[in-house]
Amino acid sequence: MKLIETLNNFLSIEGNSLLIKGKPGAGKTTLALTLAYHSLKSNRKVFYFSTRLSPIKLLSHFPNFKEILYTQITTKDARLATLTSFLNSVLPYIKGERNLIIFDSWDAMVKEQEKKERLKVEKTIHAIAEESKSNLIFISEEPELTTIDYLVDGIIHLHYHFYEGKLMRHAVISKLRGIEVKNPFVYFTLSNGIFTEIESFNLFELVKLSQIKVEELERKIKFFEEFDEIFQGGLKTGSCILFEVNNKTEEFSVYYLLLPLIFGLARIGKIILVSLSPDTPISLLKSIYKLIFPEEEIQKRIIFSYIENFEDEIKNIYLAKKEFHISSYVLFLNKLPIKNESDFEKFLELLRIIRERQDILFLITNNKEIYFEKVVPYFDFIIKIFTKNENIFLYNKNFGTLIYGLTLDRNLNILKIVRIE
Repeated sequence: MKLIETLNNFLSIEGNSLLIKGKPGAGKTTLALTLAYHSLKSNRKVFYFSTRLSPIKLLSHFPNFKEILYTQITTKDARLATLTSFLNSVLPYIKGERNLIIFDSWDAMVKEQEKKERLKVEKTIHAIAEESKSNLIFISEEPELTTIDYLVDGIIHLHYHFYEGKLMRHAVISKLRGIEVKNPFVYFTLSNGIFTEIESFNLFELVKLSQIKVEELERKIKFFEEFDEIFQGGLKTGSCILFEVNNKTEEFSVYYLLLPLIFGLARIGKIILVSLSPDTPISLLKSIYKLIFPEEEIQKRIIFSYIENFEDEIKNIYLAKKEFHISSYVLFLNKLPIKNESDFEKFLELLRIIRERQDILFLITNNKEIYFEKVVPYFDFIIKIFTKNENIFLYNKNFGTLIYGLTLDRNLNILKIVRIE
């Protein structure tokens, strides 16, 4: 069950309260407004009390929620309210049956109060909400445990950190009374101002992949927006791309990610040369290709071989082709075909010819290979693949500042790349 769905189920339980904690910019308000949006779809009334932003600034800072903030959520400016006046204004809304009330932020209202007084106020609000079957969302930037942590029924912490200087976000559920939480740790993004979970998935449970439109325009291959973004507006013909992986799961994630692209390239006339290491059976890769390729097209458009035969295949099939159309071939390797300096020089010559012919090379390899560091400068793009908490991520080591999460769109049967912002 996805995070938003889990939290929606939690807030459908009468009287439940949720505390969203995190540093400034962690995504607390975006998450709260996302939950508010789902409550509105259930025909519930939502009231938003802000101690930080005026209603006008709230609209400008969160434009994706402009429609519901304008017409469906009742927003209240509590920036200048005293605790007494605040309580007098909020209690009538809490008493309304099955309302959702959001306090953003709660600590700004009560942090100057004595602990005894603060606890009294929080108990009062909770007791009234429980009686009226309303739900409460508290937003807090206080990192330490406070009185509200012990009173609420659920707590979710939002975090951000940096990996190789690039932003990543994750959420941790500390408690959700009455709800089974199978995965308390999830990665997410705020791309386009929307709270979106980057859901982990099992590659080997895929039984079908859908086609994605592939276009070749002015010597650029256009795939889908985020993929094109990673390659600075599209994949140029004549490019040599290296995918740096650490294990077989990451290697196979590249197969699945590129599969609709390979299919699309084959459909527009490319011949695909695939050379594999001995530990990756050709039969296994063919079974993956069958998720999208008809059997007859595999036989017609794809040539499989093992790395040990790579030099022969290149000579007999690729280099022997004296007459060729511009950008006719796509070469796909899952291991460096280099054992010595002679092989290295031959490989550099192959890269030169690929660029001259405006073909494309995809190489998937481990950074522990002997010649890895030596070949890196000769590639146009280095795409780093890495795994965290069963999630797979990637980023362009040459250009850009963003990390992208790999996830499965189960409705469309495609792997998606989601930018983390």
